[in-house]
Amino acid sequence: MDDYFFVIDSDNLDCINTKLYGYGLNGDNLVLESKKNYEGLSGMGAYIFVDAQDEFISLHQDYLGSFGLYVYANEGYFAVSNSFLKLVEHLRDKRERITFDRDYANYYLFQTLCSSLCTPTLVKEIKMIPSEIEVVINKKTLQLLFRDVSAKEHYVPINSREALDILDSWFLKWVETIRGLRKRSNNIVFDISGGFDTRVVAAIWLNAGIDLAKVRVSSNRDEGRKEDLEIAGKIADRFGFELNKTLEYNSKPVSLEEAITRCTYAKLGFEKQFVLRRKVPVEPMFRICGHCGELVKGNTNPFFSLNKDDYRKDLSRSGYYFNPSFSKSCEVLVDDEFEILSQMYDEDYLHENFASLLYRYGRARHHFGKEFVECFLFNIIGIAPLSDPILQKIDKSIVDDKKILIALIFKRYCPELLDIEFEADRKINADTLELADEINMIHPFEMPEYDLVEGPEIEDAVEERKFDYAYDSAIFKEIFDSKEFENEFLKYFPGEVYQKLKLDLYPKYRINLRDIASAVQIMNVVHDVNMANDFAKPDFMDWMKKYHISGSDNSLETRSSYLLNKFNKIRVDIKNSGDESNTVVLLESSDEELRSNRPKWDSIYSKKELALSSSKSSLDLKLKVVNDGTLRIKLRSQKFEDKNGNIFPIYIDFIRFAVDGKNIANNKLISFNKPFFYKMDVKDTQIVNVHLEWVPFNGSCLYNP
Repeated sequence: MDDYFFVIDSDNLDCINTKLYGYGLNGDNLVLESKKNYEGLSGMGAYIFVDAQDEFISLHQDYLGSFGLYVYANEGYFAVSNSFLKLVEHLRDKRERITFDRDYANYYLFQTLCSSLCTPTLVKEIKMIPSEIEVVINKKTLQLLFRDVSAKEHYVPINSREALDILDSWFLKWVETIRGLRKRSNNIVFDISGGFDTRVVAAIWLNAGIDLAKVRVSSNRDEGRKEDLEIAGKIADRFGFELNKTLEYNSKPVSLEEAITRCTYAKLGFEKQFVLRRKVPVEPMFRICGHCGELVKGNTNPFFSLNKDDYRKDLSRSGYYFNPSFSKSCEVLVDDEFEILSQMYDEDYLHENFASLLYRYGRARHHFGKEFVECFLFNIIGIAPLSDPILQKIDKSIVDDKKILIALIFKRYCPELLDIEFEADRKINADTLELADEINMIHPFEMPEYDLVEGPEIEDAVEERKFDYAYDSAIFKEIFDSKEFENEFLKYFPGEVYQKLKLDLYPKYRINLRDIASAVQIMNVVHDVNMANDFAKPDFMDWMKKYHISGSDNSLETRSSYLLNKFNKIRVDIKNSGDESNTVVLLESSDEELRSNRPKWDSIYSKKELALSSSKSSLDLKLKVVNDGTLRIKLRSQKFEDKNGNIFPIYIDFIRFAVDGKNIANNKLISFNKPFFYKMDVKDTQIVNVHLEWVPFNGSCLYNP
């Protein structure tokens, strides 16, 4: 990790050398080294550039501040790092006095995705430095200096020739960037969805002279994003490319220990989604995405348009809803944040634009910037043309509709993309599109003709692999569910909070148990703080390390429990087919820990299709159907994949399957790929009782290959 993260403190200044941590983008040039004068770095990428001179050390951040700079200062001693966790561990080992910030932890626990605050961390004495601030260390006087390097923004009216010139230079730069990347690499992935942001970026790569048959155009295939996938498919059909095709590349394995370390060093305490990739491409994978679209089209969430007082009330109310004790924490954090940011902004301006500034310098930084850092640690280079600072020169305020800039991009470079609907019935107003046409006529754009770009020859050694992620986040749940962890957690948080986290409140946002993982990581910080102050219990730290790091791959008890659960867990899919309004409601279940594999936007207790999991060996369900239809029940085992994504067959022996007291099947051996199907006609409001009994595959089962 020393290649990616650093700690500079007042005791080691003479040992610091000039170094680029992360990556910069300068056209199609991937900058991984910069040894002088900030060379080749333009704000794009995810980096901290440490510029060590004779008298000063300067720390420069990328435009988003993706890594973050974390500063601790106390009684003449200071330390700065580009990783919050690495800094905490450094201070722990030096036995510096640090304090757990319970207010921030309370706030962070009920956030669905990430923090939206700019400066606080899980340790009171450690602050995150805003992205537009450069840290300068005077080596002789041992002083920390903070220099505002923010650029002027929003000063060129969008309805001007100058704005169109800016937009054209942005577009042509990124066309050339993508063409250059394609010439040097076959490892390129373009994101596309049913929303605005990836489609705006598609206006670039669709015009870049790329043979899309030889790269991957990727769309989210999660079951809860069905509409996204369908609309992306329409775009693919319209422009003649294949969606989600297999990409060929060489990869190497990553241990679970290493994956956890990389994610926690990059994200802990700021972004909840820990993507534990178990393999990485040998050569860099370039991912062109629509991240940071809100910086261009404006944020449509009214929460991020609030002034300081209204934001404080709204956040306090949200905290109270999660747990009454969290309300005060939210108010304290907002007041502290306002006081810190008032040193950078006029107070009246800050008050009126408080929420939007938090989005720009907090949420966008944590949600997108931290993802860029995490991806980089797994050799994936995130490229987001919408995060380009040049676009922030354009002033959209003269128009009421914030979508005017993306309307202008569509109309100017690829109007055909507007022929296909956006997901969730979102749209750009007709008046806005008409105004975009008028602005375009100020200085029409003529699209250059590009020759088709061919990538390098594919080596024979390349293996065919799906470009996917291998998650193994069950380790966090194993820790969270243990009695040891619960007892420790309850020393700092109310029991109701533990139970809410255990109930999995936000599964629609989760691909990997993010709230539970965050709770485990918070407690890890708590005990680092306690160790720094000499009152940690070594047994708990030993326990955390046993499960969290070294034991996650080799702890027999932990892994055995996880594997045995897999071998005895069934999945029951239930659907009432017929009209679109047909649903099935789960009234009762004998398994109090019954889990749904479906997103929460349709509650587990009322949804068009139920996907239920249980490992209790027997299960009774009471269902109610809505509308006449055909009740379809599918029984199968859980999906279990090896590190290459191959499904390993786990067989379950259903001893008995009965519906309304009638035996449907006995001693039926099924797996994930060989499920058992049953259907019956049902009437509106009909009650259906299902009984299941099962055991894992064993010597008494009859196996027919």
